Amino acid sequence: MSSEMVISVTSYDKPGIICTVTEAINDAGGVILNLSQTVLDKYFSMILFAIFQRSVSAETIKKELTKSLNQFSKDKVEVSVIESKSLSESSDKPDYASDKELEEEYVLTASSISRQNIVAKISRFCKDNHINILNLYTKTVNDLYFMIFFLDTSSVKSMEAVRKQIKKIESDNPDLKIMLQHYEIFKATNEINIKI
Repeated sequence: MSSEMVISVTSYDKPGIICTVTEAINDAGGVILNLSQTVLDKYFSMILFAIFQRSVSAETIKKELTKSLNQFSKDKVEVSVIESKSLSESSDKPDYASDKELEEEYVLTASSISRQNIVAKISRFCKDNHINILNLYTKTVNDLYFMIFFLDTSSVKSMEAVRKQIKKIESDNPDLKIMLQHYEIFKATNEINIKI
């Protein structure tokens, strides 16, 4: 019987963390299906989904990963392991994105002088309009706070109403500039193709 786990690791960043984690998972008989990793202000964060071809508890995997990371580095590390419901045992079908859903993916970019409550305001706007935030990136550059939200708008009934609400948010926050674009338009206008 296989075991499926959602694993997250947070630590002070240094070369070799991904190698240590992935080798430990491999040694435990695991196969990584999906992985997302980033470094934020010198802190490493990774979340991954792995399947183990043997029955194993989340606590066992956490102990093995923590042991490997403690041997690798003296820096404090936080490891979280959650058992995931097996797709084979679930009556629900996997939630893969349909062509329609891909057509309804948008990118919201925003910039503001003030950082106070800005992410909360935009995320509240998304929640109220049944918009799912797929990914979110923020960065401060020369006193300007930049945000990029990747959004699933498949549950939105009216994009025109959404755009009107965005204008209202901007009028209520004069230093906040927001742009909402379809993902394909965003990608086309932000990619640079270099011929070699």
